Amino acid sequence: SDKNLGPNIDNTGTDHWFPDSGIIYAAREDAVREDNILRPRGISGSLEDAWSTCGHNATFETTSGPSNSKCRMEADPNKLQDPPLNPNNLISPKSVDYYPDPDRRPHGFRVRNGMRLDRTSANPRGLSLVSDQPIYVQGDFNLHQTYTCNGNSSCQLEEFKTKLNSSDYSNFYTRNDLDVRFARPGTDLWRTSELLADAVTIISNNFCDGSIEDTFDTAGQGSGAQITSDKNAEYACSGNSRRTSYLDQNRPAPDNAISAPPEWKNPQWKHENPDDVTSPVLISRNGHPVIADGREYSKDEYSKNEFYEFKDSKPLIREKEQQVNAIIISGLVPSRKNQSYGGLHNFPRFISQWPTLHIAGSLLQLNFSNYATAPFDQSAWETDENPGNSEQIKYYGAPNRRWGYDVGLQYVPAGPIAQRFVTVQHVRSEFYSEPAANDPYMVNLCRQIAANPDSDC
Repeated sequence: SDKNLGPNIDNTGTDHWFPDSGIIYAAREDAVREDNILRPRGISGSLEDAWSTCGHNATFETTSGPSNSKCRMEADPNKLQDPPLNPNNLISPKSVDYYPDPDRRPHGFRVRNGMRLDRTSANPRGLSLVSDQPIYVQGDFNLHQTYTCNGNSSCQLEEFKTKLNSSDYSNFYTRNDLDVRFARPGTDLWRTSELLADAVTIISNNFCDGSIEDTFDTAGQGSGAQITSDKNAEYACSGNSRRTSYLDQNRPAPDNAISAPPEWKNPQWKHENPDDVTSPVLISRNGHPVIADGREYSKDEYSKNEFYEFKDSKPLIREKEQQVNAIIISGLVPSRKNQSYGGLHNFPRFISQWPTLHIAGSLLQLNFSNYATAPFDQSAWETDENPGNSEQIKYYGAPNRRWGYDVGLQYVPAGPIAQRFVTVQHVRSEFYSEPAANDPYMVNLCRQIAANPDSDC
């Protein structure tokens, strides 16, 4: 689901999509979180007994768990099972068991055209987007810039008039010519903005959606797969070597052992309407695409017999340089032996080939994800696999990370979400105890100052 935020935001207060408070709560009924999928419990006995057997990390981390792996999820239609719930709180361990449920639907929201989030110069609020589902940010987001600027780098604002040396930041500590326009609502289009979600993925304006048919039209093409030029024009994609989001998945990859039609470079598939090649490709009740001669195209969906393996190199979309200024608060996936969760440098998630990505703001890890639960390292995906010693990260190319704290956050009131991290009654402190100035102990200390023996501070 997309929300186009600009560039002509209604400043009259009548735009209910973008209220003066900036707070938007977003939810989708077609999204399915991992722990909401309930299969029969795989292990017998009482819930307490089942949890005593399965309720520890070793039963999920390796393939040699107890009771023939009855503690783990099984999505095979012939052997459906799920881990037992925790009997104390009825919480499922599926969100942290290292294996993404194939039935989950990580549908979310995409924010586009968010380069400007200003309303009136008197309103310092930007966007506080809250969702328990994934969020995608496409294109430049919430730039520091003058009111006459339109994303041009020459009129973008920094804390000092002397711009940072972007190649090595060598002048970071030597600048002293403060730019008084920076982060002021009357002179800077930037607004304090927050994204709180199950996961936050960054994509650029080069990202191309495509269609599911791209998967079949590129059968037999490996990491250099491209859709046809007419398809590219249909989806108005540019700058990405005619690649769409649907090429980054298990695409057909016939080998010599398969008696495939001779037209694999332009494969002939059976369509829902045999007389209309623009109608959808026919999918059998078994979930397999159907070839023109009526055969189902599948032996093993996860081997190179008929599909490219997931860990193969992918024909990635080539993104463009981008800037995102926001507080990003989201979840992550758990790590296990030989399989990292990605680390801070992958806290904002990626699914494409990147040049440089600028992020100014703050990054806060909130919890473990419940929708976007696929592992960062995809050397092991199935429940009977153990990760190898080498990472398999073929689904994106890392950006040059130009990331840092946005000091503009110091110039404005905290956003609605950030305010919940601090209360007036209990200000966070680095001290174990911080007595008041009139505390008897503090008063006694003050009276020891020789120059003012009668002072009570």
